[in-house]
Amino acid sequence: MPTLLLHGEADNDVPITQSEELYTALWRRRVETAFVRYPRTGHGATEPRRQLSQLERTVAWFDRFLRPGRRSCGIKGLRFAPYRLAELVDAPGRRPAPRAAGF
Repeated sequence: MPTLLLHGEADNDVPITQSEELYTALWRRRVETAFVRYPRTGHGATEPRRQLSQLERTVAWFDRFLRPGRRSCGIKGLRFAPYRLAELVDAPGRRPAPRAAGF
């Protein structure tokens, strides 16, 4: 199952080591995965540009794996309903693009 991990380095509720360990385990098992660390961010982004970054990354990830015509995520028997999340949250004519989290 493709997995996107977005984690704040200053998260006091969930240690970032949990995301690091999960990412490593998924990567070793060749699961499609991405891990983005947000410096100076706790449990939930409060800065608007980090919120936007997280939203854009999430929409791009969903769009990549849940796009119309994609009937499966690669797990036998598991299927997704075709929809395009980006159309629900995107401004007309603008496609969200993942950004580097180098804040």
